[in-house]
Amino acid sequence: MLLGVGINELRKLLPMLKAKRAGQSVYAVYTKTNHYGHTPVQMYEYTYMGQLQRYQSESRKQTEQLELYINPNTGKAYSQYDITKQIAKICIMGVMALMTCLMGLPFKEAFTNW
Repeated sequence: MLLGVGINELRKLLPMLKAKRAGQSVYAVYTKTNHYGHTPVQMYEYTYMGQLQRYQSESRKQTEQLELYINPNTGKAYSQYDITKQIAKICIMGVMALMTCLMGLPFKEAFTNW
C-alpha cells in the first residue's frame, strides 16, 4: 500500500517537473488572502494565452509576484513551493518505506549473535 501511494505521488511530481523544465514561466500578481479554517491561502492572478487565470498558494510566505511554471500539455500552473512540497512528500514516503523494511529484519538475532 505504501508503495502504491509513493508511486501516485511520483505521478503527480512528473508533470510539475515537466512544467519547470519545458513549460512557460509566467509571473502572477498577488490579489488577496482567503482563510479556510486556520489555513491562509494566497490568491494570485496571471494571464496565460490571453485569458486571466487564478492560482491559489498555501505557502506561508506571501509575495507580491509569484513565478509559475505552466505545463505545456495541460496548461496547469505550478509554483516552486508546489514542486518542493511534492518532493518532500516523496522523500517522507521513501523514509517510511525504508523504516518499514528495516523493522521486518531480524535485528534481535543479529545483535545477540555478536
